[in-house]
Amino acid sequence: MRSWPSSTWRGPAGVDGWDLLDGSAHVVLGPWLVHGPGGALEILDDLAGSSRLRDRGIAVVATPALIREGRFEPTLRLPRRLCRDPEPLIHKALGWMSRETGRRDEARMVAFLDRHHAELARVTVRYATERLPARERARFVRARPVSRTE
Repeated sequence: MRSWPSSTWRGPAGVDGWDLLDGSAHVVLGPWLVHGPGGALEILDDLAGSSRLRDRGIAVVATPALIREGRFEPTLRLPRRLCRDPEPLIHKALGWMSRETGRRDEARMVAFLDRHHAELARVTVRYATERLPARERARFVRARPVSRTE
């Protein structure tokens, strides 16, 4: 795995709960993703490919700094990469970050969902569309079949 911005978080063995992960990944890793060295975004791919739930979760919830900068592609790439993840927490986090993308650029999130909603877990689509008008939200949720992992 590539270097982390903080040697104390390298492992992330100290991240022992989802609440801690939600509250710290975007603070520790987010600014580094925005202002770090060239290739810094590759760490998201490394983390998303990990067998450890915490690492995959960090990849997702570290992206708000990128979203605030208008850099949506790294965040929207993760649902495609993790759409078959066995952990429901990952699908909720993917929906949450997709929704945050939609808060900045609703048209881009809707276009993403138009292309990929059938691949995504139902909970991801539900979380992503929470802020959309009811009719548009229903269009995505009804079109999404329930999977075995939900």
